[in-house]
Formats: sequence, structure tokens, C-alpha cells
Amino acid sequence: MRVGKLIKTIVILIAIFVVVTLVISYHNFRKSLPKAKGTIELSGLREPVEIYRDSYGIPHIFAQNDDDLYFAAGYVTAQDRIWQLELTRRIVNGQLSAIFGDTTLAVDRLLLTLGFKRIGQKLSFFISDQSRRILTAYVKGINTYIRQNKGKYPIEFLVLNCEPELWRVEDCLAFSRLTAWQLSFAWHTELLAANLLTKIGTEKTRELFCKYSPKWPVIIPSEIAKLSNLLTPLRESEKLLSSFLGIHALSVGSNGWVIAPGKSESGYASLANDPHLPLTNPSCWYVMHLVTPKLNVAGFTFPGNPGIVIGFNDHIAWGVTNAMADDADFYIETINSNNPNQYWYNGHWENFQTITDTIVIKNKPPRPIIIRLTKHGPVVSDIHPQLWLKTSLMGSKKDSPVVVTLRWTGQELSDEGLAIYLLNRARNWQDFQKAIRYFKVPVENILYADRRGNIGYWCAGTIPVRGEKFGFLPMKTGPDQKDPGWLGSIPFEDLPHLYNPSTGFIATANNKIVPDSYPYYISILWEPPSRIERIEEILNSKKRLSEENLKSLQTDLLSPFVRKIMQFTLPIIREDVQHRENFRAIYPYLKGWDFSMHGESAAAAIFEVFLNHLLSNTFQDELGKKLYREYLYFPGLPIRALWYLIEERKWHWFDDVSTPDR
Repeated sequence: MRVGKLIKTIVILIAIFVVVTLVISYHNFRKSLPKAKGTIELSGLREPVEIYRDSYGIPHIFAQNDDDLYFAAGYVTAQDRIWQLELTRRIVNGQLSAIFGDTTLAVDRLLLTLGFKRIGQKLSFFISDQSRRILTAYVKGINTYIRQNKGKYPIEFLVLNCEPELWRVEDCLAFSRLTAWQLSFAWHTELLAANLLTKIGTEKTRELFCKYSPKWPVIIPSEIAKLSNLLTPLRESEKLLSSFLGIHALSVGSNGWVIAPGKSESGYASLANDPHLPLTNPSCWYVMHLVTPKLNVAGFTFPGNPGIVIGFNDHIAWGVTNAMADDADFYIETINSNNPNQYWYNGHWENFQTITDTIVIKNKPPRPIIIRLTKHGPVVSDIHPQLWLKTSLMGSKKDSPVVVTLRWTGQELSDEGLAIYLLNRARNWQDFQKAIRYFKVPVENILYADRRGNIGYWCAGTIPVRGEKFGFLPMKTGPDQKDPGWLGSIPFEDLPHLYNPSTGFIATANNKIVPDSYPYYISILWEPPSRIERIEEILNSKKRLSEENLKSLQTDLLSPFVRKIMQFTLPIIREDVQHRENFRAIYPYLKGWDFSMHGESAAAAIFEVFLNHLLSNTFQDELGKKLYREYLYFPGLPIRALWYLIEERKWHWFDDVSTPDR
């Protein structure tokens, strides 16, 4: 009996504890929710601002001037995304270890070496007065929320025992460079290309990595083109950073297309855009509607920057896809054997620039960090001393002292904030061009449509012109080497662009932009052609397309890649179906399949298993397990290579080199 009473008492106490915990948790959750109704008195506003939240919670901000508009934009962003803002601020400043401990020490070291904080500080002195004014107002809005809501922050701050710190203009600018870094794939693949070259030689590397079949669609066809005459531990640090950003493989991309009035049932130009950025919670996007007497613009922002990156105003609409440009290079730089504080640059020995910083670590002493820089960029081999390439690639004697540096266009000074500000206010094609001239990093395909029925496209951003045309392998410098530096960038007028093409539409899907006759090197990082082929297939299938046609295309699941693979494999299965039990089991699902990758499709599931085995059986025997896994980290590369090898009948890849038989 006493035992029963004891158990009953324990159960009651546990129940009380659970209820109290739930009540406290609910209270903490509720107090952090943004105020959606009523009036808030805020110092810093010149005139009253009205904010209306629709049924989706999207803020519609009505102000009388730009200063109040962007102040309110900062305030509502902080209301909804204060933890995301704080995490972003810590990332760009290399301050994750202060709240997460030494598990993020390597990430902070990477971030400080890459120098987002340094770049933000430099940009804060470079940007236009207009950009500075907007960002100052935006930051004031964020900081007003932080000051007014002390003790009411979301649960993440309670769990980690920290509070949000105030934002600065340079934090916004550093974040814009972090975003650009996320959308730069060139540096990832450069070390992969070097290792492939070492492992399998030049021709096979070209087949796996560099080839882009002339049969595949390009954004600007030849006949209408407007053209002018270490797989190393470094990657592990970046993968940790990517996990904080919600990126687990380089599979992000985008689709976009714009159709002219002649192809639209509405009789107006129509634009559709579908950015495939990582699906994070909260989203990397933040939707806003911004209104003043001179502005009416709506669309997507990045929390941490106030401009509408993708959207529309009363006159034009625009969308973006990643141009996949090669915007970064690794340099293997020779150190002076007689003075380790010097490196060879452009015919003479140059002193390293050094920067000393400190990483604050939770519950541990702070860790000093020394960052070395050359004229090309930061010494990334200092992040992990193991970052050494094969001596055969370096062209050096075995123990030659070298360091590896990174040059990236995001290290250069530019004013994307001004580009977005002008783009948000553009009224026509001329205004559009004026705006995107200021857009330098990342390189983006920007689609255009206006109320007058015009459609257009411009590849905007800084694309290096190199002394050596291609930049997909680390470059060696030294007394016996000509400096392989950048000679400049592709002039704005020579960047790929289209205006009202006779096709009646323009489509982009991270595919190759220009034909081989284009005089400048842009990239070899194009995505497989499956998406662009399907988009063009649908856009060409009807004389006029409805709004519903464009929406359904964004969720279309038919894969030309699957269709091509099955053209080869289905006849083999059919021919041998009587002799193989596994063929008999899967053939009924595959024989009538429309090649759509529906989640509930048994045929799609069968194909995915088959594809995994096909990729492994094709590439792993030549590459080895470790290099093969790194190759798979860039999903577009093996898929593109498989497509190419089949299309070009490169059957030697389908031989298992570990066996005597072919």
C-alpha cells in the first residue's frame, strides 16, 4: 500500500513538473513572438509607419520616406528572425566558438582567414552614400528591436545562455559576401580537378569534369548571341560551416524563364523564377512588401540585407539564377628560402601582410590566430598545414617551401547594395542595365520582364579574364614562372545578354550560357542539361502558355536524364526478363513509366537505386573510394559526366578496371 502511495506521489510530482515546464516554455515562446497588432512607439522614425501582416505573416510596410522604410524593414526582420540574424552575425565575424565551444574552432578559423569581417569593414568605407544610408537605417531598426526586447528573445538564446549583439553596417556587408561565397562553386571544384588529374590523367579528367557537349542547350544560341571579339582538410572546415548554413552537398541551383507577350495567353510578358537554395528552417529568404510615395516593390530579401533581390515593382519584374561562373583561383606561392616572411610576386620577393585576431571559446581561454595574406589573397594553407598538393602538380622540388592562397572576386570592392536599390526602382530596360552594372558578386543570370511586354536577360557580375584562359586548376607562381594573375574582368557590355529574342522566351537553369565561340572563359561548372531541356521542351510545346502552365512547370517531375538512361537500359531488361528474377520483378513497373520522379512512384525508387549502383560501378573503380565520395559531393558533376559518356559513346568508362574482363 505504501509503495502504491509512493508511486502515486511520484507520478503526481512528475505530472506537476511537466505541466509547469510546459507553462514556462509556452510563456517563453509566446513572449518572443512579434507584435502583429497595435501601435509601437519607436525612437528613430521621422514619420509614422504602417505595417500590415497578411494571412501568411508577410509584412507590408508603408512609409513616407526611405529612412523610415528601411528602419521598419530592419525592425520586422528582427521581430521574425532575430536568432537567424545573430547566428549570421557570429558566422561572418568568426564568433561561433563563443557560444558553441571548441567544436566550431576550425570553422571560426576558416571564417577569419577567408576574411568576411575584413571585407565588410573595407566595403563600409567604399560603398556609395545611398547604400550606407539604407544600411544605417536598416541596422538601426534591428538594434532598436534588440534594445526594446531584452529578456524576450527566442528560446535559442535561453538554451545557449547568450543575447543578441548589436548590428553594424559592416555586418550587413560581410553577410552579403558570405551569401556570395555560398553561391561560389569554383573553389570547391578546383582542388577536385587537381586530384582527378593526378589520379586518372588529363583526358579522363576532361571527360569527367570539363566536357560540355555541343549538343546540349545554351542560354544564348549561336545564331542570336550578342558576343564580343586539395581535397584537403580545408574542405572539412567548410563542410562544418555549410552545416550551420543548411548545406549538405553542392546541389543548390535555380530555374528561371521569361516569356514574351506573343507566347503568353495573358498577352503580357511573364516571368517565373525558382531559386533552389538550401531548405533551411527558418528559410534563407524573407518576403517583404516595401511602399513609399515613390516606391512599390515586393519580393524576396535575405535577412541581414534590406533590398528585394528577386521581385517586382510597378514597372518591371526580375529573377535570378546562378551563372556557375569560375570566380576563384588557388595559387601555389613560393616562399623565400632565406626569409620565410616573404613570397615571390611579379618578379620580386614581397613581404606577407599579417593580421592578428582572437577566437573567443566558450569555457576556455581565447585562442590567438595569425592570418597571412599575399597580393592574391589569404593563405588558406595556414588553416590546415596539411593543405599541400602533389609536387608533380606544383612543378617544384620535393621540399620547396610553398603556401596556398585563394583569390576570389568577393574579396574585391563593389556596391551590390546600390545595384539592388536601383533595381528595385527600375522602370525599363535602360534602368535595369544601369542597376546591374553595380552587381559584381556573385555572378548571376538576371531575367527581366516589363509592363510594355519586353523581355531580357543579362549575366551580371565580375568574371575574371586570366592570362591562362582556363582557371580550373591551382596555379603555380615563382621565380621560374610567369605570374598567372588576372588581367581584368569581362567588360559589362561583353557579358552575355539578350533582349526580345525571336524565340519568344529566355530560360536559364544553371546550364552553359554561351557557345564555344564566345571569346571569354566563363566556367566549366555547368549543371547537367536535364532541367533546361525539360524547360525548353515545355516552353516550345505550345504557341501560348498560361500562368498555370508556368506554375506547373516549376513542379514538373519528368526527367530527360532518366528518359535517356532508360532508353539504354530498358531494352536490356526487356531482352533478359525471362532469365533474371530481379528483371522480372522490376520490369512491370518500368515498362509503362513516364519518367516522372514522383515521390510515390515505385519506378522512380527503382531507378534511384539503379542510378546509385551505376554511378558507383562506373566511377569508383577508377577513382577509388575516397576520391569518388568527394566527386559525389558535387552531384551535378557525376550526373553530367554520365550523361556525356553515354551520349558520346565513351564506353571505356563502363569497364571495371579491377577485373581482367571488360
